[in-house]
Amino acid sequence: MLRQNVISLARESGEDRVPELHIVVATELDQIFDGGTRALKGLKPGAIIEGKWRYLGSVMRGEAFYIFERLKEM
Repeated sequence: MLRQNVISLARESGEDRVPELHIVVATELDQIFDGGTRALKGLKPGAIIEGKWRYLGSVMRGEAFYIFERLKEM
């Protein structure tokens, strides 16, 4: 799951860097940003959250895993 996302991001961006990805379950979302799962309602992959995270999607493997890329601080 993580490897697939890293390869996909590198192909899309054309950059030769490894993004900082975080994969968390629903109970851990509150630790990353305010609102937890409520903040994800209606968001599509690629959406930016709090200017710090890019939502990449979710995967069901017994439970839902949410995938985020930490954005570089400018």
